[in-house]
Amino acid sequence: LPDLADPDDIDCQRCPWELLQNAKDTVVKRKNPEERYVDVAIKYYTDSEGKKKLYFEHNGDQFTNKAITGLIWKFSAEKRNEQTTEDGLTRDKQSTGRFGTGFMTTHALSLTVDVSGSLFHDDSDVMRNVSVDFTLHREGPDDEAYKAGVNRTEQELKENMGKKPILAGSILPTRFTYHLNKEASDKAAMMGINNVRANAAQTMLFCPSVRSIEVIDDVNHTTFKITRKNNDES
Repeated sequence: LPDLADPDDIDCQRCPWELLQNAKDTVVKRKNPEERYVDVAIKYYTDSEGKKKLYFEHNGDQFTNKAITGLIWKFSAEKRNEQTTEDGLTRDKQSTGRFGTGFMTTHALSLTVDVSGSLFHDDSDVMRNVSVDFTLHREGPDDEAYKAGVNRTEQELKENMGKKPILAGSILPTRFTYHLNKEASDKAAMMGINNVRANAAQTMLFCPSVRSIEVIDDVNHTTFKITRKNNDES
């Protein structure tokens, strides 16, 4: 994490692709092949307090308890049983791994990340989808501070779970919001956005589970969107 305080260009360009891979991983195991798709949106904006932020959102499957734990404690929520995946690379069961080292790269954008979405609450007295809303606190800079950040995150997860109403059988979109509170963060956001614009079409060509990619830049008043047509071409 300390190395990401001043990220290099590769880390900056890599951030959105790590998030897109995580989004894609949520749908590749769906039973119905026609439902193995995900739409992603990236928004770069200024909030009501004048602070710059960037969010990445997708409409794939919701969080699992294991994925939440992996996200907070930094490990991949997928096992690595290798085979050739849809993009021609050797990975595990069409999954590139969720919330392990790759996700940590996205902290080039910010060490503070708001996470929201939903998960299936499997306690016997609940047994339904509930909302989740918490913040990853990885500001550090030492082990004690990182540990305190994890404890704070787990407390927020517990306190906020289920506060947002969800219709029966529905799920909420998954969103990661990065606080761009320094110049290096803003640079990383712009480099990532520009890289997505330049490579979105090629990505969709090799990843058929990605149905659409949208980039909304409210700061510079531009919007980019590419959508797959007929489920087989971009």
